[in-house]
Amino acid sequence: MREILADGEVLLERDRGVDRLTLTRPAKANALSRSMIKAIVSICGRPQPDRCALIITGSGGRNFCGGADLDEMKRAARDPGPRPTYLDLWDQMTATLSAMTVPVIAVINGTCLAGGLTLALACSIRVVVAGSLISYPMVSRGHLPGKYNLTRLVALVGHSRAEVILLGAKRLDASEALAWGLADIGCEPGETANVLESLLEPLRQTDPWLIAATRSLLSRPDDDLLWSQTEAAFEARTARIDGN
Repeated sequence: MREILADGEVLLERDRGVDRLTLTRPAKANALSRSMIKAIVSICGRPQPDRCALIITGSGGRNFCGGADLDEMKRAARDPGPRPTYLDLWDQMTATLSAMTVPVIAVINGTCLAGGLTLALACSIRVVVAGSLISYPMVSRGHLPGKYNLTRLVALVGHSRAEVILLGAKRLDASEALAWGLADIGCEPGETANVLESLLEPLRQTDPWLIAATRSLLSRPDDDLLWSQTEAAFEARTARIDGN
């Protein structure tokens, strides 16, 4: 299945339970327009009982995502207009991606700048391709860091390295992103398909209920009530399946 959204700036491809979302705005460094963000949120919200993963990547060979659309930002500053505003949409997108019941894999295949890092941080797994650069230079440009970005960065790389990224406007290459914990898996450009398949094949063979339950537990690993509820649901589900 292949579908073009957001006036041709988002491509959705579906194959064997995996949704692949490609940002197709290379002339603008794959910066996210209002319509692109709405398309991402819409895709995430579609009921797909057999969906086992969502992949997000960029087209054009140079950029994963250049962040926010500057024209949209200028319009939002002049006139927020009817809600949701452009910034509200960013919050909605990160919340939606973070709440997905399946793994969301960012394939960072080029420059990942500012809001591009916001998008990558909202994903649960980050694959970084050699030659990519990651940066969040918002403070040096006169802006406060977003709360979501700050808390996610601290959780992933620690307080001191988050300071270097936020205050030092550090540009991390692929190897540094891996060493710092900002990315989880690295690969050469020609290896991306094989690396992804090694991640996706076990997911395709796993019960979607177990995927969702495990992701829920990973988000709150110290929540004893959630553990007991999940274990009880698992036992009831197992008994029901065995009974059939």
